[in-house]
Amino acid sequence: MIASATTSSAPSQDVAGVDEKVRLKKELRLFEAVSVIVGLIVGTAFLTFLNCWNMKVTKKIQDVFLITKLTALVVVIVSGLAYMFSGHYENFDDPFKGSATSPAKVAVSFYQGMFAYTGFNYLNYMIEEVKDPYVNLPRAIYISMPLVTCLYVLANIAYLAVLSPEEMLASSAIAVGIMSLCYLSTSDVYRLIDYSAFVESSFICMSVTALLYFRYKIPDAKRPVKVPTILPICFLAMCLFLVVFPVFERWQEVLAAILITGFGVPVYFTFVWWQTKPAWLANFSRLITTKAQKLFLSIPQEDYDEEEDKMKNEEAPKER
Repeated sequence: MIASATTSSAPSQDVAGVDEKVRLKKELRLFEAVSVIVGLIVGTAFLTFLNCWNMKVTKKIQDVFLITKLTALVVVIVSGLAYMFSGHYENFDDPFKGSATSPAKVAVSFYQGMFAYTGFNYLNYMIEEVKDPYVNLPRAIYISMPLVTCLYVLANIAYLAVLSPEEMLASSAIAVGIMSLCYLSTSDVYRLIDYSAFVESSFICMSVTALLYFRYKIPDAKRPVKVPTILPICFLAMCLFLVVFPVFERWQEVLAAILITGFGVPVYFTFVWWQTKPAWLANFSRLITTKAQKLFLSIPQEDYDEEEDKMKNEEAPKER
């Protein structure tokens, strides 16, 4: 009976041990997620304070981060290429083995690449802070994009020289980023990327559609930056491909992204579209708008005068 009791209790002890490991693993992941979020909040608040306090200090910190990231990438690239050139080419014998050819899967795969390469899109947000932006902004784009592309492609080659595609997919990844604050329902980094990439592609698609509409309806409007119409048409076609086809492959992520974005619709209709709202609500909206404009130095858009802009840029060095 003693032997029987000992034997029967062994499985229950094993199950209890597994449950304890699972619980500890979940608690550890929760602690890691909370630590990352707290670190992001504190770091963002600190960098925002520095940006408001002294731009020179902020610029130096950005330079340090840039040099650190480039140094890390160069170390990875050199190490991986050295390993590959020492005779380890086995991971490149059939690199596309098992790849999917479905258009929907191809569209979703673009999301992962966009997450890495879409930094050029944010250069447009700093156009008001750049001297002679219509010369320097395109220059920044066509210098940075090839540089980043070369670095990332070489880094991926270095990774694949050491790890097989299966090993790379099996490696653990912690989903970090500001979007984690909004999408805490999942810890899958690829799903988080799908959320943000679909929303970004959708808004870009609508923006380019509006651009083509105004190009057709107001053909003679003053446009400081003008490109051949064929370029936005091709860009719109690519955006539609990235918006439509993922619906068939990742409909749950697409639906979640639409619902999250849709929460802004009631806010728009309440505070912007609704013109006959109660006085207390209108005063509250006006107060928030005014405070935000003062805090972020927001002003209404003015008509662009190319000659006046050139004169300002020419006089700026003389004043200094």
